[in-house]
Amino acid sequence: MTPQVGVVVKMRQIMSDRRKVAERIDELEKRLTAHDENFQVVFEAKKQLLAEDEKPKRKIGV
Repeated sequence: MTPQVGVVVKMRQIMSDRRKVAERIDELEKRLTAHDENFQVVFEAKKQLLAEDEKPKRKIGV
């Protein structure tokens, strides 16, 4: 194999590896986005529960 062919082969491998890394990052971003949405639901529920605690309670017998 000539040096030029070796360089081209190496460049193709690097490009392929970078493409695989980019695809993996995209997959992770999608997963994190789904988790972020789930956490958003949890945080909203927490806010609602805390808001209920802030309401003044009626005194019994008054």
